[in-house]
Amino acid sequence: MIEATALRALGILGGEPLVRLMGRIREGDPALEHDLREMERAASMLALTVPAVEPPVELKRRVLSRIASDGYYFLMERDSEWEPAGFSGAYVRRLYIDSRSGRDTRLVRLAPSTPPNALATLAGAGFYVISGDLNADGVHLESRDFFFAAGASPTGRTEQGCVLFTVLAGGAARGPAPTRVVVRALEGEWLDLSPGVQSKHLGADPERGIDMRLVRLEPGASWEAHHHEGAEELFLVRGDWRCLGTNLHPGDFHRAGPGTEHAATTSSAGCKLIVVSHLDR
Repeated sequence: MIEATALRALGILGGEPLVRLMGRIREGDPALEHDLREMERAASMLALTVPAVEPPVELKRRVLSRIASDGYYFLMERDSEWEPAGFSGAYVRRLYIDSRSGRDTRLVRLAPSTPPNALATLAGAGFYVISGDLNADGVHLESRDFFFAAGASPTGRTEQGCVLFTVLAGGAARGPAPTRVVVRALEGEWLDLSPGVQSKHLGADPERGIDMRLVRLEPGASWEAHHHEGAEELFLVRGDWRCLGTNLHPGDFHRAGPGTEHAATTSSAGCKLIVVSHLDR
């Protein structure tokens, strides 16, 4: 019975042996119950004796993404890393990998030495310029500009370096004309969502189920509660934002899975968010 007690403490005893063991304890066997409690206590300490090992960044991101796929997920800038992306001067910071849909929400950092063909591979057909400059298919982009090319694989170069926000979602979209959308920082219409909260639409990619917009909150404003039919991803560009009791700062990322609810969120000093709505469930 001592072997069965040890296996039960480790959580790997099953079947008839487990039934017999628990039956003995229920019938009243103080010595056996004491042995089981002592073994459970020892088993709980085993994990503390194993040296800590940092998992590979890619593995860690995939595991955490899968765990949080149907709930709420936060990734703070301090907890993520830039990874070499296979092109000169290019790096990727993965924010969320959805293994079911094949979508990869990420930041992409390019340097002047990065070859033009890296843009389509690393950032896809649509992206928001977080910082720096980029010449994409002859269109000069600067910080806070948005670019989308339906049915195309854009090429691009940067003179000073740049950081892009994007969602990779399979091949290039085959959307109808116009094939190119550019929304400059000072262009586009801001629409009121609630007092002190405004939204500006950037672009939609129905073929790949993605819609991207900006949302800004004035100091002290509250973005009212809402339901998510599909997943919603948010990246904080500037300011401060409080969501689900968590304080986020520039560079932080949050994802709410399909079917979830967001209670009212707030900002003390004001903020701007990139918001990605996934159009399918």
